[in-house]
Amino acid sequence: MIDEIAKLMIATSMVDGHAHTDEATALGTVLGGLGYSQEKTMALVNEAFETNDMPSWVMDSIDSLNTMGTEQKQMALASMMLMAMADGVVDPSEVTLIDTVANALGMELPKS
Repeated sequence: MIDEIAKLMIATSMVDGHAHTDEATALGTVLGGLGYSQEKTMALVNEAFETNDMPSWVMDSIDSLNTMGTEQKQMALASMMLMAMADGVVDPSEVTLIDTVANALGMELPKS
């Protein structure tokens, strides 16, 4: 489950096209708390930058999460939301990605 959360957090941080130090800090803090080393986190970040097919890269995580329970799906979505808010600006592209992932997971996000 941690790999899936990591990939979805990284995708959320990348979708707006801007790299923010606050997002990198949030990523390191969350994944470090889940037992990820800095090296493993950086390997996944590099993998994300090198992929030629980000939708498939994200879909692999969605497919895996769809074999898990509601709690794991909620944790993944909450982690994506945290990443979107990390830089203080929630970009519409981040909202769209989170909503798309939530729908693919069969989850509903609270509407404001």
